[in-house]
Amino acid sequence: MIAQLDVDKKDSQTVDSAQYSCSPEGRKMCMSITGSERKSFTIRPYRVDDMSRLYEIDQICFEPGVAYSRAELFLYLAHRNSIAWVAEQSGVVVGFAVGRTEKYGTAHVLTIDVLPDARRLGIGTALLGHLHESFRKHNVRLVVLEVAVQNLIAQRFYCKLGYRVTELIPRYYGNGGDAYRMVLQLSD
Repeated sequence: MIAQLDVDKKDSQTVDSAQYSCSPEGRKMCMSITGSERKSFTIRPYRVDDMSRLYEIDQICFEPGVAYSRAELFLYLAHRNSIAWVAEQSGVVVGFAVGRTEKYGTAHVLTIDVLPDARRLGIGTALLGHLHESFRKHNVRLVVLEVAVQNLIAQRFYCKLGYRVTELIPRYYGNGGDAYRMVLQLSD
């Protein structure tokens, strides 16, 4: 299992064969080093003025019937129990993750979106790591998410982070597509 990114406790940590150097303040500057290529990105909390850009990214990342409507995304982001992190490269938002704490020590990852050109740089891992850390601060022990049955890349990504498939949900998406429910037991 991949180590969880915990930028508040360590200056740097290895996650999925990439090294991240992160500052301890609220805005996290991370450097992904993969081979000889270096790409830096920043993880920061969501701001209301990010909404339009996040909607654009969601429309690029997911097909109609899976992508959120503007109203759905706004409601998820505005919910009082929502937690959202945004990834930037050179000041441009290239990805985001939204989760929500729920009852009985559970949380739900609602979406994680990274633009195609920014993938495979560790941004998704860093975003999910920040969500997990936020969930821990809310005493969450069980994290749930749904992933399209045909999205094998996302399924492998989540499995590497310790998620396991628990059930098939027929016709979960607006386009009639099936989903797997996946869960992760968070450790301290």
